Amino acid sequence: DPLRDREFAHARREFALAQRASWWSTVPECVQSLADEMAVTGHRTGDVVGRVAAQMEVAYQDDVQRCRALLAWFSTGTAACTGYPSYEGIPGSIIEGLPIHVVLAALDGEPTGSPVWEGALRHIAGWKSRADHELRRVPADVWDHLLKLARDGGDFDKRQRIERKHAE
Repeated sequence: DPLRDREFAHARREFALAQRASWWSTVPECVQSLADEMAVTGHRTGDVVGRVAAQMEVAYQDDVQRCRALLAWFSTGTAACTGYPSYEGIPGSIIEGLPIHVVLAALDGEPTGSPVWEGALRHIAGWKSRADHELRRVPADVWDHLLKLARDGGDFDKRQRIERKHAE
């Protein structure tokens, strides 16, 4: 009935707005000035991604610290591997440009289940995020943590993706 449809659409919109607010609250301060542009263009526009990456490099000159900030940021919002708003892919696009050893170093010393680990799970589980030769460099203990996070997290798609990548 029309009332139920309208209520469902309203609830869905409210949920999407809450996810967006979650993502927005974690945008690093150094790129807050680009927030409106990120919302409109998303990660498919190289120009905004390049400017975000450049500002992140200025604010976080150490690759590992920058990667930690990007992974924590990437863990927010929907945290999904597919079907997420385009703006959520911005930190992921930048992480893809970092060497795998930097991503692994960013995990060192981080408690399992932290936003940094959650971002790494989303990144590595993502479609074509890393070449096979890079994934073979991920140590067994890191795979174990990622698999546990995925299994405990309740996101069936993410769990399947990380299990498939681990098996390959």
